Order: sequence, then C-alpha cells, then structure tokens
Amino acid sequence: MAKYRSLMPSLALIFHLIDRVSGTNDSKVVSLDAAHRAAAWCSLLEANARRIYGLALNAEARLAKIILDRIRRGDINPEFTARDIYRKQWAGLSKPSDVAEPLRILVEYGWLRSITIRPGDTGGRPSTFYLAHPSIIGGVR
Repeated sequence: MAKYRSLMPSLALIFHLIDRVSGTNDSKVVSLDAAHRAAAWCSLLEANARRIYGLALNAEARLAKIILDRIRRGDINPEFTARDIYRKQWAGLSKPSDVAEPLRILVEYGWLRSITIRPGDTGGRPSTFYLAHPSIIGGVR
C-alpha cells in the first residue's frame, strides 16, 4: 500500500507505452485514458490487498473462537497457560506465536482474564495464566 503513490503513474506510463507500440496512440504525452486505466488497476489491486489483509485478521479471530469452543467443551481447563494450548497441537494453534494474538483478543473482549505471576526469590521467568469467564464454563453464550 505504501508503494501506491508511484504505482499509478508507473502503470499509466506502461499503458501509454503499450498504446504507442500497438499504434493506437502516437502522442508523446501520457494520455488521460492511460491514467484512467492505471487508476482502475490501482483500485482493483487495493481491493484485493484489503481482502487479503482482512483474511489475516479474520484468521486470528477465528482462532480465538476455536479456543473459546475448546474451553466450553472442556478440552482445556478454565485456568490455563498459552503453553497448554499449543502443546495440544490443534490446527492453527501449534506454536507460541499462533496462540498469542487470539489470547490477546479474548482478553480484550473480556472472555479471558490474564494473570501474570512474577518469579520468586529463586528467580525464573514470569508466568502468565488465563482464567475463563464464568459464562464460558457454565455454557452461557
């Protein structure tokens, strides 16, 4: 999307050159028709790019729904860690990076609560646990 600023004029020039080579236009100046065709191509490309970006965002929401459904079915405890999810190797949720964004979405929308426990005096890394909202556990949708 950041390259669109130069894309439209570049396409217009290409369309103009095609017209010159094919003999349909002998002007040395890029025609308005070539500019219109370039703008139409940019619109099409932008719509496709938005659709593709939308699929990526929808994928994370879809994975968040899968986690919710797994909690509802009892496939995972209502108190869990991200590791508990990716260790189960569910489709699309088999790596830590696959699980992070869907869990963030569920926390943001109030379906989960995250609790971070700091390491004790002996050291270590902090641990983050997730608690499912009671309505998920009770089957209320």
